[in-house]
Amino acid sequence: MNNFLKAEMEPALGGWIMSSDPDSARYMIDAGYKWLGIDEQHGNADRAAILSMLDQARAVKVPAYIRVAHNRPELIGAALDGGAAGVIVPQIESALQAREAASACRYPPRGSRSWGPRHVPYGGLKDEMYRTNESVNCIVMIESVAGLNAVSEIAEVDGIDGIFVGTMDLSIDAGTTVTEILDDTGEGSALTKARTAASDAGIVLGGFGGSATNARKLVGRGFQLVAVTTDTALLAAAVQSALKDASHS
Repeated sequence: MNNFLKAEMEPALGGWIMSSDPDSARYMIDAGYKWLGIDEQHGNADRAAILSMLDQARAVKVPAYIRVAHNRPELIGAALDGGAAGVIVPQIESALQAREAASACRYPPRGSRSWGPRHVPYGGLKDEMYRTNESVNCIVMIESVAGLNAVSEIAEVDGIDGIFVGTMDLSIDAGTTVTEILDDTGEGSALTKARTAASDAGIVLGGFGGSATNARKLVGRGFQLVAVTTDTALLAAAVQSALKDASHS
């Protein structure tokens, strides 16, 4: 793991970027978010915008993670080549899929990543490969009942640094709601299973809140890497609030 992700880390609140505007990264960094999640799967940013966001985060040493669109080595490699601190890989449902993701994050002999980082010259290959293999983070998402049932095996895969619960998709697949998932504190509940798996494996537990209220609930349940909300949700709320205030002046 790098210096940011640690098994016993204190909760770190992050901002999730859906827009194509690189300034979103700067606004979130300036506001004090401890890490950034850049959404390639559902977001609107192209590669040029994503690279600009990564550069801004890198300049001030704020870890930025790309939620890649699929568990594919070329997408994972491109995200890491661009300077991401790591990747968040969606829709992981088995230890085999987790091993594929972990392998794509590391250079041989630990993995299968090909050489081509944007910020590193071609000289000094061996030393840079070793440092990168030790520092890059592979975080896998649990977003389905199948993934939750296999979460213990997934968390134990070598090279997996964290599991990240996608509360929205998990609630859809389970036929319930995000609120019910967050509020269920039973021994067999989804969040308890995820927390136990992460703790037993000695890795980080993360999750998507979507609101300040939900983020607080995740922190209260022992989650460490917590995405509070998205830049687009914040913008929508702000413009609605401003119009409402102006209409009542």
